[in-house]
Amino acid sequence: MTALSEYQRLEATGLWRASPEAQRSEVIVSLGDATLVVSDMAERPLAHWSLPAIIRANPGERPAIYHPDGDPAETLELADSEAEMIAAIEKLRTAIARARPRPGRLRRMIALGITLTVVAGAVFWLPDQLRRHALAVVPPVKRAEIGENLFNQMRGVTGAPCFEPGGVAALDRLAERL
Repeated sequence: MTALSEYQRLEATGLWRASPEAQRSEVIVSLGDATLVVSDMAERPLAHWSLPAIIRANPGERPAIYHPDGDPAETLELADSEAEMIAAIEKLRTAIARARPRPGRLRRMIALGITLTVVAGAVFWLPDQLRRHALAVVPPVKRAEIGENLFNQMRGVTGAPCFEPGGVAALDRLAERL
């Protein structure tokens, strides 16, 4: 059984080195449920590598060179002729990388939610509250004075107010709405 359902058994030959000063030796590499087993030609196991701990030393290049995470001195080299094994290992590495937790994702979502809540409050709630507060703080006499000053400033820009019957009716409707 292998970690990939399309294979009952998947084996390849490769060159394994236990340490940088050791001689490379030809080995049989077997893909298991959760490990990659490196065996000598007499099928005696030399190493077991956990599938999530396999790192590729030269991504995208051939021959593919792998090592266990935390021990780059121990290497496994798979030649171009072992393309099916390389593809299977890469497929498993991709699936494992996708399944790993993404630190900070929840934190970003919470921060985005808080930011959106604050922006929505500033857009929808704040203007009405500012208007209510201004009306509550400013006494009626001061409001009338501010309105008269604004009216005089507008008169200088827009001209004298219109006292025609249609204009007066429009102003009355506007005054009722305000």
